[in-house]
Amino acid sequence: MGQRIISSTHNGQITLSQTPERTTVVVGGAQQSGPELNRIWQLSLERVGQSIPHNPRVLVLGLGAGGVLTEIHSLFPSAAFVAVEHDPAMVVLTRELRYFAPHEEPRIIEADAAEALAAMTDSFDLIIVDLFTGSRLAPIVRDPHFIADLRKNLSPNGIVLINAFFEPDALAAADAIFAHHAD
Repeated sequence: MGQRIISSTHNGQITLSQTPERTTVVVGGAQQSGPELNRIWQLSLERVGQSIPHNPRVLVLGLGAGGVLTEIHSLFPSAAFVAVEHDPAMVVLTRELRYFAPHEEPRIIEADAAEALAAMTDSFDLIIVDLFTGSRLAPIVRDPHFIADLRKNLSPNGIVLINAFFEPDALAAADAIFAHHAD
């Protein structure tokens, strides 16, 4: 318990704070994992949950410390995961914090999200895009080629959730390719 600083070549300084009541992961002054973000994911997933199969194939782009896994598992206990994370320090933290427990660790691909997505041939019922460095949204989220690759890897009735919390205008590229997005 307490606070620990983790050095990352991709994210700079990662701050892990743990108390008996809560665990938070902060990068560049922005929370990457913690109760507040978990609540946002919970509400988003509940909003689209009825449209997703009970045993969905889920792709998480930008796993971070893995906090979103808790919320997905709470609604979809038998979900099959593939997660992409470019930061080796975050992958280590995911394995340490074990947000996926009591379920199996997801298949984690340590790579650039855009490159990994472009190379994938699988289709997914739910794709979560959470690509940030600190509070900065990754520029790739605005790229029409990246958005087209999301669509290519989405099952026919699948859903894409894009975290654009600090930059909602970034959803314009997705709007141009997908029919609509959740507000």
